[in-house]
Amino acid sequence: MSGHFELLTVAGVARALEKSEKGVRRLIQRGKLRPIKEGRRYLIPVEEVQRYAATLPHPVHVMAALYRAWSALSVYRYQASGWAQTRRYVNAETRAVHEHFLCHAVPVYEGIVAAAKVRNYRRIEELQLDLTRLAIDYQMLHAPFKAEPVPPRERTDEASRMLPLFGDAEGGTA
Repeated sequence: MSGHFELLTVAGVARALEKSEKGVRRLIQRGKLRPIKEGRRYLIPVEEVQRYAATLPHPVHVMAALYRAWSALSVYRYQASGWAQTRRYVNAETRAVHEHFLCHAVPVYEGIVAAAKVRNYRRIEELQLDLTRLAIDYQMLHAPFKAEPVPPRERTDEASRMLPLFGDAEGGTA
């Protein structure tokens, strides 16, 4: 062994584990990842990330898919419980996501959870492709386009056409 080991930043670990940087910091705080602290930042050895990934009940990409599915299903169930009452108060963008994406994505998310229970990882990958297709369809057909800001026009009123008070019209002083 040469004594050389690779260190990852919190952002690098987040990419490797398909988590947010905040989620990685939470793992560090809970003692599930043991970092090396250098100044104000954490560096995590690759071996430590591999050790943590080996403790997960499913491969990293499946755990990420499951987390997204659980999150989406909880949001959907929360919205569905009071959707009839709150529908008129939410903005058009939230309403469009609920009606045109989330309602169609719920069976796919439920399929991901069911496939993970029986460790059918190929099915999870197929369902993730279906989710990607749904998201693209939503973005192409229903997502509102953001209007580009219009730059302010130059003033052309009386004050902007007046000659300068000090100096001549060419900018020099008299």
